[in-house]
Amino acid sequence: MTRVDFYIHDSLSQLAQNILMCRVTEKAWKKNHKVFIRCASKKSVEEMDVLLWEFSPESFVPHKREGENLSAPIIIGDKLPETIKSDLLVNLGGDVPTTVSKFQRVIEPTGYDEVSRDSARTRYKYYKDRGFPIFTHKISLS
Repeated sequence: MTRVDFYIHDSLSQLAQNILMCRVTEKAWKKNHKVFIRCASKKSVEEMDVLLWEFSPESFVPHKREGENLSAPIIIGDKLPETIKSDLLVNLGGDVPTTVSKFQRVIEPTGYDEVSRDSARTRYKYYKDRGFPIFTHKISLS
């Protein structure tokens, strides 16, 4: 069954949350996972694309946007392609994708403001009600 990990952080900004998700993605890639980063919109896909290049001067995180090359180790998109072969989903969308159980593991941020935290609570309840194994990680970003 798909494992779900919620990352609880003390950030009050979307940028800090997204940098945390870049770090989680980098760590997963270094452990040979294929990652799909699901964004909420085309604009947020563009933002994550740039951020993966810039979040750390010492890092290199090989990635492509959806439609460019689905065999890249990290794909960023706002829709989950049917043919995706990733084993880990970083879910930056506001809901739970219907195909979530095709992944071995799902990473969920808990939000940076009240609206995004309410969305995370709704996703948490969804996973809990369906019996997904849920783990939480408290990360201090300050």
